[in-house]
Amino acid sequence: MSRIALTALAASALLLAGCGGEAAKHATLKQAAPKHDKAISRSFEFGDRSLYLQCAGSGRPTVVMDAGMANDHDTWKAVAPAIAKLTRTCTYDRAFEGLSDPLPCCGKRTSADIVADLRRLLSRAGVAPPYLLVGHSFGGLNMRLFAGAHPRDVLGLVLINPTGSFEGECSISATICANDKTSWEGNPERIDIEKSTRELAATRLPPIPLILLLNRWERDPSISARLFKRLEMRARRDSQRLVASVPDGRLEIVPGGHFTQEDHPAIVINAISAVLKKAR
Repeated sequence: MSRIALTALAASALLLAGCGGEAAKHATLKQAAPKHDKAISRSFEFGDRSLYLQCAGSGRPTVVMDAGMANDHDTWKAVAPAIAKLTRTCTYDRAFEGLSDPLPCCGKRTSADIVADLRRLLSRAGVAPPYLLVGHSFGGLNMRLFAGAHPRDVLGLVLINPTGSFEGECSISATICANDKTSWEGNPERIDIEKSTRELAATRLPPIPLILLLNRWERDPSISARLFKRLEMRARRDSQRLVASVPDGRLEIVPGGHFTQEDHPAIVINAISAVLKKAR
């Protein structure tokens, strides 16, 4: 899937608002990190397939990053080394991407499957919680689900142009809604995006620090200026609703295109650093 196909509009499945969980259920930084964590750059076997993990740096919480659809750990190359100077930092490749294996058989997957894979991978590699999760685009959907499903393991969250539900755009334009759903058909990771968004809707975020980075959209000439404005404003309202669902959430409107971590890595580094400071 091309980078153009993953622009903000093509991935504009708008955000569902999460609700804060009970403070007692969210992770705490109880144990001091070892002075030197072991660096990791290898694949870990899971039966008939393997997943690739790369970790560097020392400290807690461990920052774990998940890339967008059809992207791998390399998308974080301008961000991860800077964060690794502050704390342990891990990037990985989902099944079908980068240095990880494809699935051996057929059938659709969902974000819940990806979260389960990531938890198994981190456990196998000895990378214990707590975590500060970072997700771009489809990776943002996965990391929201991770945080909602496992609140005791997560101390903070950074989302970069995250994918969410189709609810907002479908309420505005049936054509845009249909086109966006079609863009997910035949995706290289065999993701059932509609089922994944339903999984997300069934979870709520714990009361953790959250920064959501949302880029300024560029209008597709095939879309009227009026319709474009309605879609953009709906995305911002839903994003504001999400960050308001936790006690310490913040929305930042950032320049550039969909790949903020590549085009403006300093913005992402600053966001992660800010959440890390609060999480500690």
